[in-house]
Amino acid sequence: MVAYTYPNNVLSEGIPVPGYEGQWSNRLPLPVFPTPFYETVMGLLLFAGLWFLRSRILAPGVLFGVYLIMNGTERFLIEKIRVNTTNELLGFHPSQAELIALALILVGVGVILYKRKAKA
Repeated sequence: MVAYTYPNNVLSEGIPVPGYEGQWSNRLPLPVFPTPFYETVMGLLLFAGLWFLRSRILAPGVLFGVYLIMNGTERFLIEKIRVNTTNELLGFHPSQAELIALALILVGVGVILYKRKAKA
């Protein structure tokens, strides 16, 4: 669960897999992190955390804000180990998914602040 070459990948990238012919007969030359597995584990942990908080957070909408923050954090951390195209932004080199993750976190914080202010 640390490295995977994704044989028969649908992008047909990499080097040919011996004994296979056809459209999806390649594998990556260097193994990469199996991020789908990591995302599954983190998604289950996110679910468990939200299930634990569901009876403790009573203000409407706040749990959704917590979900956005946790999901954005999960996405940001996964994207740090994934091989992606990066962009130049104010001296940083984030990927598009990292920018979306940061937006999710900011929206989550905004939802929580708005709902707490509305409750008061």
